[in-house]
Amino acid sequence: MPDHAAYSGTACGTDVEKVVYFGASVLWRSSLRRWTIGSAETTSVDLGLHQETLRKYLHGGAPFPDGVVIVTLCTDFESQGFFFSPTAIRDSGGGGYSVTLLGVYYRFFFEPGVPHDFYRYSCVHSERKRIVIADHSKQSMHSYAHLRKTAGEPPKFTAQ
Repeated sequence: MPDHAAYSGTACGTDVEKVVYFGASVLWRSSLRRWTIGSAETTSVDLGLHQETLRKYLHGGAPFPDGVVIVTLCTDFESQGFFFSPTAIRDSGGGGYSVTLLGVYYRFFFEPGVPHDFYRYSCVHSERKRIVIADHSKQSMHSYAHLRKTAGEPPKFTAQ
């Protein structure tokens, strides 16, 4: 990825554990039920067996599950203004989940099946606890366009 920089969160003095905990709590909460927005039921995130291990981590009863968390701090204005609810990543080669929270883009990948090269950017299970900094505008605009195309407008908001 030539359009990014990666820094050691540990060396920068960032409490990476808190950053990961926050993103993981949003991911886990989204998996608890199907959420309704307007009149349509939205999709939820199915964490499968990882739902329980993530719950234990969030309640302090276990370390973060085996896998990778890649945190990207987005430098672009578009990503800093968006909140995209958690979703499954379908193009990673391994099962994963992503969420964008006002300029912080999280990608979670749980074992088994995490691509080996993802570990070099992970901020968990690594000594350097890397944080990536990048312009994420293309991905955010793509996500926004998809949301706009697929989102249904509730009848009470339809122009008359």
